[in-house]
Amino acid sequence: MCHDPGEATHYNIKNCNACHYPHYPTEMEFGEINVSACLSCHPAQGKEMEANPSEHAGLNCTECHTVHREWNNCADCHTPHAEEMTHADCLACHKPHSPKAVNYADGIPNNYCACCHENVGNALASSKKAHAEMSCIECHESEHMAVTQCDGCHDADLHGTTMHERYPLCLDCHNNPHALAE
Repeated sequence: MCHDPGEATHYNIKNCNACHYPHYPTEMEFGEINVSACLSCHPAQGKEMEANPSEHAGLNCTECHTVHREWNNCADCHTPHAEEMTHADCLACHKPHSPKAVNYADGIPNNYCACCHENVGNALASSKKAHAEMSCIECHESEHMAVTQCDGCHDADLHGTTMHERYPLCLDCHNNPHALAE
């Protein structure tokens, strides 16, 4: 009676009382609703999940959002990569609506990376070279699996022109950047 269905897609949804209380409609607890009700107000999240398929996309929104504008902690469903990880740590790399698109900010500790990349973490930790003192994200900037080229940090003529002409690829001699050879 009050909300014209022509004004917004959301007003076409039946069973308003499943989410809204008539006397305080913005305070919502979800009852029996489907994803389309949520996406009628939050289309960007639906598009994000569609563009980045994951198991999250197969869930009903109410599995994570039991109350409007609130959500579960990641560790309620997932085992953290490291024991000390908090919900904020999870969100530093994973977006809830596109969790497989891993992007991270400055300050991610190496042990969070080593949880999934154990061999690399061990090689780096046991190395006596300067790379062992660096954080993973210094070479793998902002996006998971991105790699900074050696000359992004090192002078292209580090060993002299003749050496670089003979061995143009750094990894021909330095087999593993995580545990550099002499």
